[in-house]
Amino acid sequence: WLGGVTSARSSVASCESQQACGAPQKVTPLANSDSQSPDYYYEKLNSEELERTALKDHAVFGSLREDGKVERFNVYKRVETSGRQAEGKKEIALVDVRVGNKLNGNRSIVHGGIITLLLDEAIGWGVEVNEDVDKDTATMTAFIHTNFRAP
Repeated sequence: WLGGVTSARSSVASCESQQACGAPQKVTPLANSDSQSPDYYYEKLNSEELERTALKDHAVFGSLREDGKVERFNVYKRVETSGRQAEGKKEIALVDVRVGNKLNGNRSIVHGGIITLLLDEAIGWGVEVNEDVDKDTATMTAFIHTNFRAP
């Protein structure tokens, strides 16, 4: 989910560079309102081992991956710890994104086209980690429509 995406410099003041923002390998969600520990955690994918991240012409992992642009794009896969699958709808992936000031549309606001690109990429990673999807079948966005409000 990407909501209210703003420039990294204004939203993440404690992190000055991509190297200083080490991403954890495992993220445990907060306990629910009943104080029960969740039956899952998120494990960081090693994006360097995945074919699509090695493409030099890939927008997120190629031409836009540098300081001031897409500085961080980490993907986490949900891992069930209880041995049973969650019922109903659930998130299967989390994406941790840091965008620099060079991709702003307005001052300190990431350009809407970049937000849409990152949303599309995040959805693609959801498909990538979904165990029910045939990995031999290529998937791509056929249509994406976004509406933005004025800043």
